[in-house]
Amino acid sequence: MKNQIYFIAIIPPENISDEINKLRKQLLPDFNIHSEHKKFPHITLQHTFRRSPEIEQTLIGYLNELAQTLKPFDVTIDNFNHFDSRTLYIAVNNNEPLQNLYEQVKKILVEKLNFPSNHISNNFTPHITLEKKLTKELFTKGWNAIEYLQYKATFTVTSFSLMKHNGIKWEPLHHFKF
Repeated sequence: MKNQIYFIAIIPPENISDEINKLRKQLLPDFNIHSEHKKFPHITLQHTFRRSPEIEQTLIGYLNELAQTLKPFDVTIDNFNHFDSRTLYIAVNNNEPLQNLYEQVKKILVEKLNFPSNHISNNFTPHITLEKKLTKELFTKGWNAIEYLQYKATFTVTSFSLMKHNGIKWEPLHHFKF
């Protein structure tokens, strides 16, 4: 069976997601217009990976077990930043519960599902991407537009999601409620 593409993420509540999408459109109106429909705000816990769909039920089972051990926690997204000169994002303040969730997801993938370590997100810098894979010119234009702006929001994390690409867009395969 053909491998599918997945990733694991925290999806902010609809009101925060709407604010971020409005910010993206207002501040960076000319960026990646053709792929706009593919974007949705999220905090990546595990970047994309390819696996046979046969893994889905096993992975869902392990992630469900993890979710049952977690308690809701607050996350604050705070101001803009960038990676190198290719990605613009809104920073997410890392805290112990968020770091723990990331570590537990990583542990499941490595220890229970035998993911090679080079298939795992090893450097956890929580963020919500605004634009990525920018040319130097677009990066400079975008960074100049947001560098001195302020944006801050806090929300309570009560779940995380396993996302699956359907060939056109990302869809939630399963939400793991705490």
